[in-house]
Amino acid sequence: MPFLATNEAFWDRVLDINFKGALRLTHAVLPDVERKWGRVISIGSDAGRVGSSMESVYSGAKADSSPLPRRLPERWPAPA
Repeated sequence: MPFLATNEAFWDRVLDINFKGALRLTHAVLPDVERKWGRVISIGSDAGRVGSSMESVYSGAKADSSPLPRRLPERWPAPA
């Protein structure tokens, strides 16, 4: 969808699904990861890495969620 054809409601929906969804899920499972053992694995999209024609809002949402798992080890290191 061309960017100029989108609106804030569309942006909210795309970010809610593709960015906030990753945040919500990660937030929900981290207490168990901290108590027991586990991994947070994020499956991204090339759209977030290199962009995607006609999908600028989706590409931005995917790019925002990509660094999340790489930042978690600062607080929750991988088990030895």
